[in-house]
Amino acid sequence: MPPSGKEPVVGLRDAVACGTKWDIVHVHGLWDAEIRQAAKWAVGHDVPLVWSPHGMLAPWALSYHWYRKLLPWHLYTKRLLHKATVFHATATNEAEWIHKAGFDNEVEIVPLGTHLPDLSCAAANRIGSGIRRLLFVGRVHPVKGLENLIRAWAMCDTVGWELRIVGPDSGGYEKRLKELAEDLGCSEGIRFAGQKLGADLAREYLDCDCLVLPSFSENFGGVVIDAMAAGKPVIASRSTPWSELEGDDTHVIIDASSQHRCGWWIDNDPASLSSAISAMMALDDGERLSVGGNGRLLVERKYTWPTVAQQMAKVYNRLIEF
Repeated sequence: MPPSGKEPVVGLRDAVACGTKWDIVHVHGLWDAEIRQAAKWAVGHDVPLVWSPHGMLAPWALSYHWYRKLLPWHLYTKRLLHKATVFHATATNEAEWIHKAGFDNEVEIVPLGTHLPDLSCAAANRIGSGIRRLLFVGRVHPVKGLENLIRAWAMCDTVGWELRIVGPDSGGYEKRLKELAEDLGCSEGIRFAGQKLGADLAREYLDCDCLVLPSFSENFGGVVIDAMAAGKPVIASRSTPWSELEGDDTHVIIDASSQHRCGWWIDNDPASLSSAISAMMALDDGERLSVGGNGRLLVERKYTWPTVAQQMAKVYNRLIEF
């Protein structure tokens, strides 16, 4: 934050180089040179440093392409991380990853947020619209559990349904998934739509009937709150921090009459995924709207940007006053 009465500088390089006395430096990510530059500036000028690793300290993330990370980790990254005034984690599982990575710094847990779209338009209500869509949004990457999802899809009765995979391809992984779908005989019901942004992505949430996130590792999973904000049920793996989908009892797959009924929080093996997908498909349109409506209420209560901003502002103000 710039001092009172001064305009913020646009651009990280300029902001760090200008010599302005910032009240707080908050960096997001881990490996980029600009992040290191900003963190070094904060440490060198005795300015509180808030660090949001966004899942990059998860065991899976640290082990993935570890040979690229080993040298920078030992040369400067680990040393700088130890100097963070506060780590910002988006969920309790990420806080645990930070400590398991060897850091005993203070950790504040503040979730990510989203906007609530207008659901009054006809596109938000798909009753009687024909084809049903199970939507995945995210990188087309091995950590997302998409091979298990395709195997689960092949195990389900998917007549009248489409699995729509929205997100950028990572290292040609999409080709491998398409080949798997061909081998399993379910390729006709799967659509790879590529990356979508802005209004196009918002439309994907409105036009789907359910979101699925079968990841092996997620620090938060912002697509979950985006889908719930759009009034859609969610199927998420237990490797995501979304036990709230099932309320207090997370040991059984819910149905439309369960207490919170925002979705399904399950193991990310093909059998568990196919069971949850089949249970979701067995609901009628009205029941799915009811499940999705509970998710939207959860977002209204906890995950809108104003609510999240208030939590982060409390962290900032405490560090400034300290």
